[in-house]
Amino acid sequence: NFDTNTNFGVTFRISGTGSVQFLRPNGTAIASGTIAGFVYDRAYRMTVSSDIANTYDLEIYDPITSNVVYSTNNVVNAGTSASSDGYGGFYANTADVTYDDFSLETLDVTDGFNRADANGSGTATLTTIGNTWLGMGTRRWDIVDRELKSNTGPGNQIFYTGLKTMNAVAGDSFAQSGYVALHSTLGSVYGGLVVNGDTNAATAVTFRFSGTGAVQLLRPDGSIITSGSFSSTLVTGRFYRVSVSSDAVNTYDLEIYDPVADETVYSAENLVNSGTSVSSNGFGGFYASTANIRYDNFDLDFTQYVEPLEGYELWADSWGVPLGAATNDYDMDGLLNLAEYALGGNPTNALDRGTAPTLGFNGSSMVYLYPQRSDDASLSYIVKTTDDLVSGVWTNTGYAVDGTNVTGGTLDVVTNTVPVADPQLFIRLEIQQN
Repeated sequence: NFDTNTNFGVTFRISGTGSVQFLRPNGTAIASGTIAGFVYDRAYRMTVSSDIANTYDLEIYDPITSNVVYSTNNVVNAGTSASSDGYGGFYANTADVTYDDFSLETLDVTDGFNRADANGSGTATLTTIGNTWLGMGTRRWDIVDRELKSNTGPGNQIFYTGLKTMNAVAGDSFAQSGYVALHSTLGSVYGGLVVNGDTNAATAVTFRFSGTGAVQLLRPDGSIITSGSFSSTLVTGRFYRVSVSSDAVNTYDLEIYDPVADETVYSAENLVNSGTSVSSNGFGGFYASTANIRYDNFDLDFTQYVEPLEGYELWADSWGVPLGAATNDYDMDGLLNLAEYALGGNPTNALDRGTAPTLGFNGSSMVYLYPQRSDDASLSYIVKTTDDLVSGVWTNTGYAVDGTNVTGGTLDVVTNTVPVADPQLFIRLEIQQN
């Protein structure tokens, strides 16, 4: 729940002594505690979850001992400094804090329609049905006996607008399900789900079945992606659980389950919408070709994948200031941010430029030592030499790599031998990021 404009968010943090704090955006403590047997260099899995405004469940898990070392539930931010919407991420008050495996599950929404009977309308938001539902066309959608029911009028879709079904970005995924019961055995009567819907164009990917048990997955333009049929006879008036899930762009897994017979009557996987009529982001909801189709227990899970920061980006983020690009020189010390990263420097302190290369003698040769990060294979350290600074021609020659001293820390040390046969020779280190 971080506000990028004010740079404030709700913070769950641990210290080097194992003390735990949960802070409001203004920095005041909501909850605190201690991790017994805290190990300062161990990666702990920290989790914050919430299903009520300004109310949080907290957990810290030790993967080495397989123990939950801290947990508390229903922690309420009851103060004036609240933050119930915003971004998630990491916190650090100093350098050299490491992070991994960031995961954010955005929302899980359900609607069982357990409310009083109500008559809806078509084109306007269905406030009588629930203000997150929006019908297409002028078809009426009603709440009857704690179920959603299609009524008369043109328009085949009703969308839940509180959360989108999105999979346009690699790693994003959703799973949507709902219960559908048909009143007819006619092949022209269809009910089902819509996903990735466009409320402006009134189009969506549609997974539907008919009164004869025929099954179709349709593109937004109505053309068929796949078709099939129930493996057993459809029972009129019976609720079937219809499910669509996706973890790849325009690719869907389908299932229709009969809870009475406890059997899956239709399933298909990895169905790709490879046509020109695609829809990979949008809203989910229900489909009806006619009136008197019943629906219940709408459920939608959307998980947004966030690529974890690593390498230079993770290091730059850890300083708590906007360092900018790797080619910037934030502290104006003559060393670019990338060089500070590669040499173990402090980009916010002009007096700390990291570990500089050194040059010394070993018999008839010179020894050139330079540090090399042990944790980033994307960095290239290139030694170059020249015998004429005026010409400015530098080449990756005139030396030999003797080996690397693996220190076990962030920086290893690379040893190079430089012959001294030439009257003069200049040497420099270039750092590149692949």
